[in-house]
Amino acid sequence: MTFSRKEARARLISKAGEIFRDVITGQSVSQEVDLSAVLALKHNWGMVDWKKVNLHQVNGEGMFKEVPAASFGFENLVAQCEYPLFSVPRSPGEQAWGGFRADILFISRPKDTLLYVENKIGDTIKMHYIEGVLEFLDLQTQFDRPSFVILAGREFVEQKWYVSELMSVLKENRELLKKVGAYILYWEDIIKSCGAA
Repeated sequence: MTFSRKEARARLISKAGEIFRDVITGQSVSQEVDLSAVLALKHNWGMVDWKKVNLHQVNGEGMFKEVPAASFGFENLVAQCEYPLFSVPRSPGEQAWGGFRADILFISRPKDTLLYVENKIGDTIKMHYIEGVLEFLDLQTQFDRPSFVILAGREFVEQKWYVSELMSVLKENRELLKKVGAYILYWEDIIKSCGAA
């Protein structure tokens, strides 16, 4: 079945809008930034049942393993939207990832878990962006296993949108996989878990 990103995005926004609403106005989400903000807030308020969610580990060959979200200790993580990747001005780091922001950053207080979440619900993702974020995460020494997560609708992933770009970057940068985890997380699972929480 073929369909456009715009059609898949509209279906996902419609489904999410049943549960994901602005806490101030009650208005349903209508764009990517809305979804990220409401998810971060729901998480911080304990309204996501992470025991009902799995992440799907990715390498250069494809998605190969389901990992329970609970194994990341989500209940002990704080979520922050639009967290910038810091770099020294005019450094190689600034050229590689300067200006990038995590749509949602999940981080633990004792610095062991770091999940950089890129929310994708229709727009394309650039391979240099993925590579820059993976390089940034690889340089982090305070975290046991920093991870890059693409949060997308199931329809997007089934069409190989986002996952093919991630796989290509991982295939060319296998050394990054020794430290950095790469995962896909489905919006449908999050929506379901918020309805149950």
